[in-house]
Amino acid sequence: MQEGQPVSQSIDREAIKRIVVLRLDRVGDLILSTPFFKNLREGFPQAHIAVVVTPYTEEVIKGDSAIDELLVYDGDSPLRDQYDFLKKLGSQNWDLAIALSPISMAYLFTYFTRAPLRYGCAYSRRWISRFIARLLLTYVKVFSIDEALKRHEKIPHEVEQMLSLLQDMGMETNDYGLSISVHDDELAAAKATLGEWIVGKRLIGVHLSWKWLTDSWTAEDFCEFARALLARYSESYLLLTYGPLEYDLASSISGLLKGEEQILLQGNLSFKRWAGLIAQCDLFFSPDTGALHCATALGIPVVGVYEARSFEHCSQQWAPWKVPHVIVKKGNPEETIDELLAGGEKLINTGRMS
Repeated sequence: MQEGQPVSQSIDREAIKRIVVLRLDRVGDLILSTPFFKNLREGFPQAHIAVVVTPYTEEVIKGDSAIDELLVYDGDSPLRDQYDFLKKLGSQNWDLAIALSPISMAYLFTYFTRAPLRYGCAYSRRWISRFIARLLLTYVKVFSIDEALKRHEKIPHEVEQMLSLLQDMGMETNDYGLSISVHDDELAAAKATLGEWIVGKRLIGVHLSWKWLTDSWTAEDFCEFARALLARYSESYLLLTYGPLEYDLASSISGLLKGEEQILLQGNLSFKRWAGLIAQCDLFFSPDTGALHCATALGIPVVGVYEARSFEHCSQQWAPWKVPHVIVKKGNPEETIDELLAGGEKLINTGRMS
């Protein structure tokens, strides 16, 4: 096996009939994979393409036209069921298996596919998982992110990293944006939830995340930001979304913002119902979360706020992809709120109401 060298000479694309891709991590990473899936389909138009996902992320790419089959692995299921899943995975005569998740479990699953061609990505700083990848895969694309950051060099976006793996296979790739399939019924349900709110009004979305409460921020600081948004855009309404992990935070914020009639909290929704709500927004604010990439995939202008401790890395590798956006480095609440508002001013007329 060669590590980090082009492998196009070893690939007969016409001979590859069955491909399986392992993507076992989070919602945002799966959304960022959609340009990869589209390019993979164009490079292997005759192949059956399957993607292994988790129950938590399955709905994200259900209905993606580039994918023929979703295989759902439940890591919380009984061990016997997990064993049966791997056994079935290894019996399906795959020609090519790709570990997009740069984690040891994805490498192990890729090995269990028994595909003769097993490719994946790894990071130089994760030397244990990199060793496992070299042991189990036939080709590993290694990214030296930490080394580049120390030299203050630009690092590739995660989308670019995944596409480079296809380029190493000898494929030409297209510069697609992110994509999510949201059906008309989800959009209709979102409009029904919002009711008269969105008729002739701007809708500004903000995703609640515990990442707001870092860099000296408190829940009160977040509420100050929410009120500042309403003061800046007096004819607008504010949609606060949250997931199951943010339930306690949402409850706290709801109490602090009690009486603010222009604010609606919506959470614990199915992914597509949540995406349908985000699709109604003119502008979206979020830390580095799956919500940021969901809004990006829906073409909503985004103000992304990134924590100071990881800003140089995260604001490059996980920046909003191919939508109008502004990136803000999180710091002192008062100064950061001013920067967030200024970023919103640059983007507010590029959304639904423009």
